[in-house]
Amino acid sequence: MTLPDQQKPLVAKEPFMNIFRELKDIKAEIRILKDREESIKLSLSEGMGDHQYVCNDEGTIILTYKFYKRNFFDIKQFEQDNEKLYNDYIKTSEVRTLRIRWGKTCHKKKNI
Repeated sequence: MTLPDQQKPLVAKEPFMNIFRELKDIKAEIRILKDREESIKLSLSEGMGDHQYVCNDEGTIILTYKFYKRNFFDIKQFEQDNEKLYNDYIKTSEVRTLRIRWGKTCHKKKNI
C-alpha cells in the first residue's frame, strides 16, 4: 500500500531547518518567561496577604487580587446523565496541529 504524499515524511533541509530551530528556541524562551511570570505573580500575591488591592504612592491601583465566583459547564457529568442529548449536540471538527518533535525517527523520506 502506498501512502499519499501528504502522509509521507519530508527531510528538512536549509533554510527550513533554520526556521524550525528559531521556532524551537522561541518556544523554549516562552517557557522560561512563563515560569518567571508565575514565580513573580506568586511573590506578589504572597506579599499582598489578605489585601485585595495594591496602590502606588500616587494612590493609583496597580494590582488587584480578589476572589470571584466562576460558573462552568460540567460536560462529563452532563454526558453521563444525558448521553442521548449530549450526542445530539456534540459536534466534531478536524483540526491540524503543528507540534515540535525532536528525537523521533522518520522511516520514509522525501526532501524539501
